[in-house]
Amino acid sequence: MQWEYPADLEKQKLSTLTEIFFQHLGKMPTSFRAGRFGIGHHTGKCLKELGYLIDSSVTPHIVWTSSTGVRFPDFTNFTELPYMICDDGDIWKQGNSNFLELPITALREGIISNEVSWLRPWYSDGKGLCDIFRHIYKNEPKRPNVMMFHNVEVIPSASPYPKTEADVERYLNMLHNIFQLALNMGAIFCTMSEFYHIYKNGA
Repeated sequence: MQWEYPADLEKQKLSTLTEIFFQHLGKMPTSFRAGRFGIGHHTGKCLKELGYLIDSSVTPHIVWTSSTGVRFPDFTNFTELPYMICDDGDIWKQGNSNFLELPITALREGIISNEVSWLRPWYSDGKGLCDIFRHIYKNEPKRPNVMMFHNVEVIPSASPYPKTEADVERYLNMLHNIFQLALNMGAIFCTMSEFYHIYKNGA
């Protein structure tokens, strides 16, 4: 995980990835999500210095384990809601900087099921995804719903999840149903960077 690198090496790697993005797409990236959600206490500072506006690596209520068995990052006590991080860039601390953390939508145990409920296909089934959306829309209608999935999950056996064509069909049906529900209930769809400006403008 990237938090396992020293701060200067993490910064170098992020800088290289940012430059590659620019070379291929002709514009600078402004949003970020860490592979395996593996951010550390220096990640926000690195991203801020590279011109990013928003991160979405926090998974509330979840603790991750590194390949060496270290239980980190620990997001157990994190808020489920967006927040500006502190000026020194530590994503673990809220503050008044211009850098926004947008946690992935995950509800604590006991709300939808006996486990943490992710707005993530395959981790939650089709009914679970819709139940999460309905719960948030009913109780916090202005709260963002932040889904995550990998593009390769729609290719059989290209990920640890859908293995067959039938699995992929079921996966795509999950996405269709949750997106249709969101559309029917008046949701506004946007990118992370677009949400940054919505949030900053107080909409």
